[in-house]
Amino acid sequence: SKHEQRSHKKPLKLMLDTREQRFQHECTQDKQVRKIFASYKEFHSKCRASPKCAQRGLIWKTCKEGLGDQFRGLTTMLFVAMRSGRPLFLAWLESGQDMLQFFPETGLDLSPPPGMDGCKNYEGKMTDQEVYNVVKTPSTSCYIFSTNQPPRSYHVLPDAMHTRHFWKPIACGLNFLFSPKL
Repeated sequence: SKHEQRSHKKPLKLMLDTREQRFQHECTQDKQVRKIFASYKEFHSKCRASPKCAQRGLIWKTCKEGLGDQFRGLTTMLFVAMRSGRPLFLAWLESGQDMLQFFPETGLDLSPPPGMDGCKNYEGKMTDQEVYNVVKTPSTSCYIFSTNQPPRSYHVLPDAMHTRHFWKPIACGLNFLFSPKL
């Protein structure tokens, strides 16, 4: 009977099992995006090991907004760093706590390395395009940004991540940077 045939089908699975499966499904189905994330991870590791390269880093500093706004800002800085070929570091302090301890990293050491003194400091509500315009120059100096603006500029996002859903680049950026222990 038709009822018996239906019962042998597997139930529709609405949720993927793991964070890694969700990341793969939402963020890296496109080969270009997979390559961009893998290349940046390799670059970041090598660059962090080289003081000269690390000195060109971008440091995202906590903004005085809520956690959701902070997620927007730090993912904006991730995409700016990726697009401009600079390592990203996070100075993410909240109420005296280093927030990186709550968000285990996925193979990237995001804490600022020693010797990052003399960075040019930009604070305020800069858009991702304004931040990118500052750092795209071949300058050897590091920059500190305190922004909470979302990644929206087509000049900043990888081409395959252009979407009408503003949350997708943020979610994919967070999944690339962190492996939350839930």
